[in-house]
Amino acid sequence: MAAEELRDIIRQQVVDVLTEYLERRSRAHGENNTSSAHKKVFVVLFSGRRYPSDAFFEQLNALAADGAEFKIVPSLSFHALRGEWLAAQNLPSSGYLLAPPLSENDLTALGKTADALLIGTLSPQSAAKATAGIEDSIPSFLIRFFLEQGKPVIVAEDSAELRQTAVPPAAPPRLRRLAEDAYHGLSEMGIRFCEPRHLQKAVHEAFYTPINETPERLAKVKPSVSREFITSEDVWKAASQGKRELLVSPNTVITDEARDHARRLGVEILFA
Repeated sequence: MAAEELRDIIRQQVVDVLTEYLERRSRAHGENNTSSAHKKVFVVLFSGRRYPSDAFFEQLNALAADGAEFKIVPSLSFHALRGEWLAAQNLPSSGYLLAPPLSENDLTALGKTADALLIGTLSPQSAAKATAGIEDSIPSFLIRFFLEQGKPVIVAEDSAELRQTAVPPAAPPRLRRLAEDAYHGLSEMGIRFCEPRHLQKAVHEAFYTPINETPERLAKVKPSVSREFITSEDVWKAASQGKRELLVSPNTVITDEARDHARRLGVEILFA
């Protein structure tokens, strides 16, 4: 038997096994409700001085329609500045607002009964405390607790835009870099960032990891040349080093997020 014929037989067997698995999983999800938000409990956090977008509240209500419940927690600073405004918003009927002060025991109880932490606004100060392991505030305590419990933490703000707008333009460059480092550190700790309008999608992905290889795609897989990938991480490193150009080889694949980061950070990606 030729080597190519043997590869085709093995490939077809793998396709058959994956097809059967996907069919079983699809039937199971059909029986148990396909929505990842179904009957899940989320702690919703606000910190800092900025207002969350209308899209964020629309996404919360979309998740509530799937059966999700919410425990909404503002930080001390957000409650002092935006507490009355927050209470007047179109909050999900399945959620209730918890006003500070909250003890460490209160926050621990919240974390234990919730499935994930959703963050509407996150100040650079809270981000810096969380990355440094300082737990002297509501945001830093909740972020660390959920990460240590292995539960998803999702910030409904675009990470690249957040690094650019969280600190006033007139602030010293060093202060802006500290804020950028803090948000980047959260990404390295496993925290997801997404645009507010994509929150529901991010929640679904956090609980149901999609299978990258479908039977149809696997059946077409053929040996290919080695390729390099440029991600937002590579763009961020280049920008943090003061580079305005990033040279890549002709076979390099550039992710959409990397292109967005490059545009926002002023880094031009050039093919060598």
